Amino acid sequence: MGTGYSFSLFNPERQATYFAVSALDQGGFGSVWSAYTEWGQRVAIKVIKRTADFNQDYSSWFTDQWVHLQCWHNQQVVRTFDQFVSQEGHLVIVMELGGGSLHSLLGPGRSWSDKSICAIGAQILYALNDIHARDVIHRDVTLKNIIWFPGGIFKLCDFGISKQQVHPGEYARTFIGHKSYIPPELISEGYTTHQSDIYQLGLVLLALMTGRHPIPENLSVPFTRSMILAGTPRQLAESLIPSRGQTARIVATMLRRRDAFRYKTAADVMADFTEEFKRLENIERLAGRFLLPNQQTMRRPL
Repeated sequence: MGTGYSFSLFNPERQATYFAVSALDQGGFGSVWSAYTEWGQRVAIKVIKRTADFNQDYSSWFTDQWVHLQCWHNQQVVRTFDQFVSQEGHLVIVMELGGGSLHSLLGPGRSWSDKSICAIGAQILYALNDIHARDVIHRDVTLKNIIWFPGGIFKLCDFGISKQQVHPGEYARTFIGHKSYIPPELISEGYTTHQSDIYQLGLVLLALMTGRHPIPENLSVPFTRSMILAGTPRQLAESLIPSRGQTARIVATMLRRRDAFRYKTAADVMADFTEEFKRLENIERLAGRFLLPNQQTMRRPL
């Protein structure tokens, strides 16, 4: 060990060294790197970017790890292994290494099947249901914050701007995050709720269904907000109902402009996605029974 890496970070409390190999993602928050431990275990390390407001940086770093630890048992939340302030003053979180984010899988003409949408939706809703039960709103459910793992497993991560101690039915008045994922109620009324996470996940799933961002990322802030308030994402989802059926109908309900008309809880949406997934599996199973042997070998997975 100790060769072929970009830099290393040392945790003096545990006497552990991590070797960063290549950047996985970089943004306003800092950077995430593919890395390995001195024992050869592959991990991801998140390095929080220091700003002029160190108290805010520290709070974000602490909140991120706190929620991860609260949900350690949840298989749909990315696990963390270490958290420390490096000798250079970097705020670091060490996490399990996945295959990449959903953002890396998004591309023109790449439309995910209804069965896949239901599977991804149900898994992330399982994570959201857990954090909501702990009175936490994620507030940054985006393609970049959902990580895929081998075997069709998807996990939620990055709780740096999560809001704690928000009970069901209560509001959170502050928000920072991606401008294309701002929920309508924040723009029009100045608040977010647990249902705001449902709206954001709806945007993620709609992007996977269409192969593009429901609201283009290169738009100006005023134009982006006008599209959000006009209900453009919901309208797009509804236009898919004739071809995508119940899956598109569920996503359209998640994207309703008024939170009062969306699903009430993550568990409610998860139940509908799970039911639709089972229905699609049954159709697939029944269809397979009526295919000739040579047809079965030619079938493509959804």
